[in-house]
Amino acid sequence: MGQFLPTIGLLLIVWAYFSTILPQGTGVGVILYFAATFLSVPVVGLYFSLGCRNFLVAFLVTLAVSLGLPMIMVAIIRFACLVYGVADAPEVEAMRPSVVAVPGQLLLALVCWHRLYRRLKNGPFLWSGVRVTSDGQQ
Repeated sequence: MGQFLPTIGLLLIVWAYFSTILPQGTGVGVILYFAATFLSVPVVGLYFSLGCRNFLVAFLVTLAVSLGLPMIMVAIIRFACLVYGVADAPEVEAMRPSVVAVPGQLLLALVCWHRLYRRLKNGPFLWSGVRVTSDGQQ
């Protein structure tokens, strides 16, 4: 996790610089969304890479869970706010990255981190179709 923090810092610095020189600067919400993506995708990807036998399946599930699911959660929350008449419904344009999806993204990363820790501590693992526990027994 520590190797990603300098990258996030560099991302924020470059983004702040370009937002000052470009005519249409990007919002802070998009910057925070991509910073949260830098933090959450490696954790979710490691969790699913240990649970799936196929690389492509693990990759696609990682993208769906870490990028798609928070956007879907925001759309559901916005729809519920509009249906039940809550005045301050989050303004989210058609499935674009925003700061509203960041809490969901970080929550999913924490859940995957916790489950990854439990899986690494207690085993069992699947490698090449052989079930191996954490103490090395098959």
